[in-house]
Amino acid sequence: FIEFKGQLYFAADGLFGWELWRTNGASTTMVSDLAPGAADSYPKQFAVMGGYLYYSANNGLTGNELFRTDGATPVANVELVSNINPGSWGSDPSYPAVLGNHLYFRAGTDALGNELWRTDGNTVEMVGDIAPGEEDSGPAGLIAFGGRVYFSADDDEHGVELWATDGGKPYMVRDILPGDGSGSPWEFTPYAGSLYFSADDGTHGSEMWRVTADNSVKVKVPASTIKVDLSGRARVAVRCAQSEISGPCRGTVIVKTKVKVKVGGKRRQLLIGKGKFSAAAGKAGQATLKLSRQTRKLLRKYPAARKVTVRVKAQDSVGNKTALKKAAGLTGPGAR
Repeated sequence: FIEFKGQLYFAADGLFGWELWRTNGASTTMVSDLAPGAADSYPKQFAVMGGYLYYSANNGLTGNELFRTDGATPVANVELVSNINPGSWGSDPSYPAVLGNHLYFRAGTDALGNELWRTDGNTVEMVGDIAPGEEDSGPAGLIAFGGRVYFSADDDEHGVELWATDGGKPYMVRDILPGDGSGSPWEFTPYAGSLYFSADDGTHGSEMWRVTADNSVKVKVPASTIKVDLSGRARVAVRCAQSEISGPCRGTVIVKTKVKVKVGGKRRQLLIGKGKFSAAAGKAGQATLKLSRQTRKLLRKYPAARKVTVRVKAQDSVGNKTALKKAAGLTGPGAR
């Protein structure tokens, strides 16, 4: 059952096989005899988007494909959205979820298997071939949450795990059961700002998990001192938050003197070094800086230059960005 334009739509078998019906509570009528006569069209997988009711059905010619109706009265218009997998079997669209101006769903073709597709009502396209080739990734349980569509899928490498898309290339959110085993996330339910689901990490059995809306990335620099070795190398640790669901956190680290140092007759902040880092959720990555001989010489000459500012710019795999700065001190034989 689904409500659409003030009426309740459902599938039922009257004199015309299983077809699409609707009721306003006072009268009940068949919307369309999509598979003519006593044949069944089996309408199912209902979703409303952009003034249309979308559903999967079989008109007896295309197999199970994506149809829609405008719900007009007294006679509603019904049309085939796309014959995704030509032939008698069809693509069997299922697990519909609406995100923005697109309807996302699973559909199968002979060449690409069951994968993630979407339509804006005019065009239909595959979002990503998660399990390349004829293999099925089997997207299931699609649900829109926090600006993304979450679902379970198997990329033929990590087992059935939690995946998502924000409209771009689908990505694995977390390999809950590492390796080729399956965490098998299921029963997705939004509640109080989080998306709850069941999954098995191989240690705790099937338990309750959750995803929070991913609109930020958080990193921190744990240490307040940076050790410089005799060769002039310094390593700055940057930790990615345990709550990060779209890791890894990646970015750059720039270290400059906190005070101005006289260099070449001018006083300016001295660049100590810069480097890149990558850190998985809950882990720390390191940016390695290489201090020049001139820089080390200035550090020995001006002890105040050992007080520095660490600036970090970071982002996660879906483009959330952040920046931070922290005061620190240079220590070790290469800084003295």
